[in-house]
Amino acid sequence: MFKSVSSIWYLVFSILFFVLSAPLAQAQVDSSGIATSVQITAEGAVQAGDIVCTTSQGYVPCGSEYDTSIFGVVVESPVASFSEEGGDKSLVVISGEARVRVTAANGNIAAGDLITSSQTLGVAMRADKNGFVLGTALEPHAPANAGDVGKIAVAISIHPATELGSTTGNLFELLRSGLAGSLLDPVSALRYLLAAVIIAMAFGLGFLYFGRVAKTGVEAIGRNPLAGGRIEFTVVLHIALTIVIVLAGLGIAYLILAI
Repeated sequence: MFKSVSSIWYLVFSILFFVLSAPLAQAQVDSSGIATSVQITAEGAVQAGDIVCTTSQGYVPCGSEYDTSIFGVVVESPVASFSEEGGDKSLVVISGEARVRVTAANGNIAAGDLITSSQTLGVAMRADKNGFVLGTALEPHAPANAGDVGKIAVAISIHPATELGSTTGNLFELLRSGLAGSLLDPVSALRYLLAAVIIAMAFGLGFLYFGRVAKTGVEAIGRNPLAGGRIEFTVVLHIALTIVIVLAGLGIAYLILAI
């Protein structure tokens, strides 16, 4: 009888311990990802929530918009970490969920918006055009002052975004971001290379065709001035065809990058 009562009280206390300790454990964890320790070079102190980029000098807080070398986010209390003893190193997560320092310098942030680096060291902003992004905002950020820095939860997924902005304004931005990226898988690299080749071919064929048509048209008018109107109409049609060739090349290149 005594053993049964003791077992019941032990079970009750165990349940209470786990129930009461769960909120405390959750409050202490600021990331769901696995962190690794890296040495960050910065003029000032690095804060939890800062975005970190890779450079030839090592790891530094990101300081440019849509930086192609985004590495991860500094955290204080990840779920798990691989850390080395000694040295002044910071814990950084490259996947999962983390609280990130953000600003509304590029507009208020809504849940679901893509987040990228900004010109403020270590601070993120809303992404509104194609380029490298850190991940997706899970919380809104709409301060009274656009320059105020806050922290929101972000689902980290570092990748080049291709679905933002207009097609015309972002095609060359896509190529620039892809060619400037330091870490691209073979398939992505092949897509960017193929798109660049198609654009070069489209412009090359277009200008070559336009040059030949313009030269032939001038010579034809010189030989037969009476048929000048018909020749000019033919030249205009060929110029339109040249424009179609160039636009078709740009469209195919965009589809290769966007799909």
